[in-house]
Amino acid sequence: LTAQYNSAKNALERRNFATAISGFEALVKAEPGYLDAPQLLTRAREEVRAGGKEAFDAGAKAAAAGNWTVAIENYERAQKIDPSLGADEAARRVSERMHAAGAVAFKRARQFDAVGRTADALKEYGNAAQWLPDGDANKAVARQRADQLKAGQR
Repeated sequence: LTAQYNSAKNALERRNFATAISGFEALVKAEPGYLDAPQLLTRAREEVRAGGKEAFDAGAKAAAAGNWTVAIENYERAQKIDPSLGADEAARRVSERMHAAGAVAFKRARQFDAVGRTADALKEYGNAAQWLPDGDANKAVARQRADQLKAGQR
């Protein structure tokens, strides 16, 4: 029990919460009142929840700033840490907004391209290529046209 306790406690100190939780859970199951294992188990679980909340909040902040890819990454991390936060739904909403913005960027890029505003078109094609979903045919068109415009500027 001592070795198991020390291993779980070391994992907690290294912020390896999954290992700490599983170690303390096994320890508490074998010996419910062993030293401060129940309290350390609670602390490890609270740290996990706090990490999930922190990632969720970072996702919300990035989404509000229009940094959708960072927002989605943070929401996905929050979902892995604490599924009870509903981060998967938040990531889905941000993804939908990003894809819609990609469609608008593609439309603007075509308009700028048609009137010879190359720098503006290039910027919007880049946004479209980044924001459109992988299966969208306009994503490939945006990348191709951006490459053509870049080559023409050299």
